[in-house]
Amino acid sequence: MAYVPTFDEYMQPMIAALRRLGGSATIPELYEAVVDEMKLSDDQLSVLHDPERGDQTEAGYRMAWARTYLKKAGYPSNSERGVWALTPQGREQEVAPDKVIEQVRGEYATKRAAAAPTNLVDSVPPNAADGALEMISEEDEPDAPATWKQQLNRKLLSMSADAFERLCQRILRESGFVEVKVTGRTGDGGIATRDGAPPIDLIDGERLAELLKDLRLGVRTEMIEKVDVEAGWFDGI
Repeated sequence: MAYVPTFDEYMQPMIAALRRLGGSATIPELYEAVVDEMKLSDDQLSVLHDPERGDQTEAGYRMAWARTYLKKAGYPSNSERGVWALTPQGREQEVAPDKVIEQVRGEYATKRAAAAPTNLVDSVPPNAADGALEMISEEDEPDAPATWKQQLNRKLLSMSADAFERLCQRILRESGFVEVKVTGRTGDGGIATRDGAPPIDLIDGERLAELLKDLRLGVRTEMIEKVDVEAGWFDGI
């Protein structure tokens, strides 16, 4: 049987692959990029994890564990649509697999000791975004606080051209496009496209803000439950 790398051996190639793909990727894109990065052979990729229970490959199974450990250690994050993206830590720091394992297993041991219900190294479900966005005034007055769309627009305008291209790449992946590539990065401040590519409708800042909100990219919302007691209802009993 061909040798299949252990799950920690995928960690550094996985981060390298994400960087090469522009900072984000779907699981199939990331799988192919890691295979290419590690030069895995067909024999290695054909080994099944548990032939009696399914056709999942051992390489795919171990890559999933590598993603889980890297996520728990803070290098990538994943959206509910299955797109994995580098965090600032993942973009800037090199991965030391032994330290990642030590950190994640240490946190797991602490969690177990505290009898917490959540296992830190369970399977890899896409997690829905959570958190709160402060409710602010929508009134267009000179002294009114900036709306969330105005705050977002200012942030988008402050981004570098390369960062904005990565954002567009991420939006396309989150929207279901596959094999998304930024072909330019020529420093001209715009999005480069290849000759012959199908046209893409441009959208204004208002629509972009709504799109980022819908995709939960950099915009988090929270539904707040409000409970009122209807005292009069009890009087009518």
